[in-house]
Amino acid sequence: MHCSARVLRKSALILVALCQFCASWSAARTPPQEILPTITLRIGTVAVEAEVADEIDERTIGLMGREVLADGKGMLFVFREPQAMNFWMRDTLVPLSIAYINAAGVIREIHELKPLDETAAQSAFRDLVYALEVPQGWFQRNKILPGDRILGLPAPPTAQPDCFRQAHAAYCANTPCFLCKKPPTAHTWTFCRKSMCCFQRPILRFSALKPTWLNHVLTGPR
Repeated sequence: MHCSARVLRKSALILVALCQFCASWSAARTPPQEILPTITLRIGTVAVEAEVADEIDERTIGLMGREVLADGKGMLFVFREPQAMNFWMRDTLVPLSIAYINAAGVIREIHELKPLDETAAQSAFRDLVYALEVPQGWFQRNKILPGDRILGLPAPPTAQPDCFRQAHAAYCANTPCFLCKKPPTAHTWTFCRKSMCCFQRPILRFSALKPTWLNHVLTGPR
C-alpha cells in the first residue's frame, strides 16, 4: 500500500510538472494577429484569396499562431525593395508552401515549410519583392511552377524618405523589441531571431532629434 501511494504521488507530481510545462510553452508562443485585408490573386485559371502583410509588424508575425489555413487561402508578404528572402516557421503551426516572387509577379522559387521549423528557407535570387504562403502542397496540386506569373499583386509601399529612416533609427536605438522585449544594442537595429522586428543594418544615433519632431515623423501631423 505504501509503495502504491508513493507511485501515485510521483505520478501526480510528474503530471503537474508536465501540465505546467505545456502551459508555459503555450503562453510563450506568439499569438495570432487579426485577419488582415485580403485581395484575390490569379495564377492562370487558379485564384487564391490572400491576406496582405505590407507593414513590418504584420510581416513579422505572419501566420504565427494560426491553427488552420483553408485551401485557396494564403498570406502575401509585400516588401519595399527587391531583396533576398529567408522565411522560417517559428511559432507557425500550419504546414505551408511559400513562393518567392519578383517585382514583375513572376514566381522565382517555391519552398516547402514544416511547422515550427526554425531553419530558414533561403532564396537563391535577390530580386524578390513578394512572398506568398499557402497551405502545403497547394502550388503542386494546382500545377503552379516557378516561372508562372501572378496577377493582381499590389504595388510595393513607397520607399521611406531619409527623415523617416533617421527617425526610425533613433526610435529603434531606444526601444526594446516589441515581441521578445529584449533591449536594443548600440550598433544594430532592434533585432532578435524571434521577432525580426527591424532590419539588420548599422544604426546611427541621432541625438539631435527632438521628441516632438520624431513623433511628427513617426505618426504624421495630428
